[in-house]
Amino acid sequence: MKLLRPFEVQIDYSMKTIEEIASRFNNLDASVPNLKLWALLEKIGQEGGIVFMKIDGERPSNRYTVGLSGGKMGDEFFRKDGDNLDQLLTELVAFYDLRVWH
Repeated sequence: MKLLRPFEVQIDYSMKTIEEIASRFNNLDASVPNLKLWALLEKIGQEGGIVFMKIDGERPSNRYTVGLSGGKMGDEFFRKDGDNLDQLLTELVAFYDLRVWH
């Protein structure tokens, strides 16, 4: 099997909306997306911050990792593992708020 680099694969990402994709899964807990949280993460990025999220399906617990660095954070950073992605991202934004927006 030949591995393809992302630039070698031609995919039309506009084919389906997130709602269309999510509707195929009955057990998704995402009836109301947290748009304010994502807007705040986008604002952090616009200010030069680097936000990352990792989902490690091989871990039995602490499957999610989030991190924040760069931009107005200077030498400070935030990194945390846990089982509730929404809570972790909320803590990340609260950390940024305390350090930068206060």
